[in-house]
Amino acid sequence: MVKSSLPELPFRIGTTSMVFGKDLLENARNLARLVDDIQIVLFHTPDLHNIPGTNEIRMLKKISEQENVTFTVHLPASLEIASPDRTRREESVKLARQICLDMEEFDPKYYILHIPFSLPTLVAIPGLYFTTGEKQEWDEWTKRALGSLEILHEVFG
Repeated sequence: MVKSSLPELPFRIGTTSMVFGKDLLENARNLARLVDDIQIVLFHTPDLHNIPGTNEIRMLKKISEQENVTFTVHLPASLEIASPDRTRREESVKLARQICLDMEEFDPKYYILHIPFSLPTLVAIPGLYFTTGEKQEWDEWTKRALGSLEILHEVFG
């Protein structure tokens, strides 16, 4: 059943971007017929990333217009905009800002940004959560996070 034949629903149906393989555009074309929103899950490591280039972004915009689908951009989980390491924090803010500026052309519905308190992890590991004795760390983390978000606010409005 394709999206256009579904009854009007009081909610939107969405999915992540990589369901049918590694090609973002192929996934977007296939998924756009089935859902209302596609969350483009981005990753970035020193050696590998899947951040779309200008041509891919233009094609995503075209898919959005043709298929009446919206996009949400999930920024890389490796970004550490509240890192105590100033260089790492500045690099993360710079990359997040650049991604948002590049993606602006196809007007994503939302951006998702995780701001880790502890080192990024993809699994639940006991001991990496807040404890009552971390008030000073929490306050410092909050200041760094807010400072970075203020910089990003200039892009998002």
